[in-house]
Amino acid sequence: MIGDPNCPICGGTGFIIEVDDNGNSFARRCSCVESQIKKINMKLSGIPERYLSCEFDNYNPINDSQKEALMIAKKFVEDYPSVTGGLFFQGPSGVGKTHLSVAIIKNLIKKKGVRARFYDVRDLISIIQATIGTDNEKGNKILLEASQIELLVLDDLGAHRISSYTEDIISKIINKRYNEKRITIFTSNYVDEKDFYEYAEELNEETLESRIGYRLRSRIFEMAKLVKIDGEDFRKKYLKNVIQI
Repeated sequence: MIGDPNCPICGGTGFIIEVDDNGNSFARRCSCVESQIKKINMKLSGIPERYLSCEFDNYNPINDSQKEALMIAKKFVEDYPSVTGGLFFQGPSGVGKTHLSVAIIKNLIKKKGVRARFYDVRDLISIIQATIGTDNEKGNKILLEASQIELLVLDDLGAHRISSYTEDIISKIINKRYNEKRITIFTSNYVDEKDFYEYAEELNEETLESRIGYRLRSRIFEMAKLVKIDGEDFRKKYLKNVIQI
């Protein structure tokens, strides 16, 4: 990795020559290289442009479940990599599940140099399906990356109804990550216990299990801590206020 060409310390070489107590010279990697790596990892993270501004500081919790979710997300970043599993943000649309997931990976990239990848599950499946019979190598490369990247976010789980084929795709990724103890963050609008949610009447009648199947649901709950978030859809509330103005 070549350093920053404008770095005043290494002049872009990426290395600093130092001398030890015995007069021996050795090369040490310049701090600008770490900065360059973090910039590259951020570009390769796949965070959609819509969510690039998501941070912990601009997530505004309005109830106890959202306050707890924010606290859990921050603690996850603080403890990483000494965490026992991932997180599963579950709740109705517009309560900040994706916001918190993006804030987590952005902080881990910037503060701890983590390699992370964000995928909307629908997009991931569509991309892989589009390569069948035309560019299987590309599809396999995406599957491999999703399976092996240090930290993976699978957003909007259940939005794409699971068929036998799509279940196979997601199962391959999740089982590989499970077996190799790789950390995964999940989000889903679909829930199992609607009595928890204040806005339960707005939730889809289908459950998470009916959307993704029992086996996948069970495995995900083994891999990640469930974080239930309740609240009114922020986007609907915002638009309503705008219209009133």
